[in-house]
Amino acid sequence: MAGTKSVEKVTRKADLVSTEVPPRLSVNDLADIASFEDAFKIAAQRSAGELLSAADLGDGFVLLRDHGGKDKLVGKEFVVLTIQFGTSDKYRNHDGEPQEFVAMRCVDRTGGKWILVDGSTGIYEQMRGFSPENFAGMYVPKGLRKSEYDTTDEIGNEIVATTYYLDTAPA
Repeated sequence: MAGTKSVEKVTRKADLVSTEVPPRLSVNDLADIASFEDAFKIAAQRSAGELLSAADLGDGFVLLRDHGGKDKLVGKEFVVLTIQFGTSDKYRNHDGEPQEFVAMRCVDRTGGKWILVDGSTGIYEQMRGFSPENFAGMYVPKGLRKSEYDTTDEIGNEIVATTYYLDTAPA
């Protein structure tokens, strides 16, 4: 196979209609797998050639922070389609409590599908009055605005911090 999927078809989850459950792989079957190609071939055979691709399980939106960050949307128009609020396990607010954040699914003019996550005094504060259940969408014609300022970090060092806002200036 040499790393290709030329024989087997990779299928979207929604296209799979078979309710047949393949037999479990035995310990010997698993021990006999010597390569990715062997594993791919077995998976394709077990799925009758209709191998599900993990890429099709998602909705096509990717984390903005993994693709250039919020700077990518500074001054660039986009549409917000959905919002969700959550609490971070990683970040804490000034009171030591878990930081709240907003996660927004956005599409930019180029068709980029982004998940923008923010827990700052900028975007999060602008969005926190909205209800995810009643949110119908939002057009952001001027994109994000970036604000940089001098501050002191938790150990006393002078640093430059950045807060991003939905640019609400008139068009």
